[in-house]
Amino acid sequence: MFHIPFHIGLFLLIGWLFLLFVGAMAMIFGMNESIAWVVAIHYLTLGTGVAGLVLSTLGSIGLLINRSIDQNLRLYSSPADYFNLTFILAIVLSGVCSWYFFDPRLVYAREFMKSLITLTPAATHPAMTIDILLLVLFLVYMPFTHMMHWVTKYFAYHRVCWDDEPNLSDGDIQDKVAKLLNQPVTWSGPHIQPGKKWREIVSGSG
Repeated sequence: MFHIPFHIGLFLLIGWLFLLFVGAMAMIFGMNESIAWVVAIHYLTLGTGVAGLVLSTLGSIGLLINRSIDQNLRLYSSPADYFNLTFILAIVLSGVCSWYFFDPRLVYAREFMKSLITLTPAATHPAMTIDILLLVLFLVYMPFTHMMHWVTKYFAYHRVCWDDEPNLSDGDIQDKVAKLLNQPVTWSGPHIQPGKKWREIVSGSG
């Protein structure tokens, strides 16, 4: 059950980064909290960030415990799974410390986002610096792991299962299929002959 707060927390943090960006842009253009929507963005940023940090922290701790004590989960949990969860936990825990002890209104987080946009230095607390460094390392590491499923799942699963766009004779899909069928076969098997095009294989003429 911990995967639900874990994933909700992570998606809230992605939304939080977007809201930080909007708030930073408002600061750059000289908009202050005398404007109603700027105030709304401020409180949305605070609520989204805190909720995301708390949920993802509880979720990652719960998932680590579950994988450790549940025999069924332990059977197919690899060392990489434990490492990935621990990595994420370190990021969100350092984020919680940075927020609670140093930046309760997320003012410095918004200033840091502003510094990224304007390419100017910004003051940070050591806890915030550690959190930023961990996040950067994680973003470099993530593309080489199965955690990229949060991006690729849409194309490799949802589009495959539920895409019901019709394949019309004069449509774009037909053109794409024709190009794919024109590609040469580059592997062999009992039912596949190399050196031919896919069009020949699927039509039975190969």
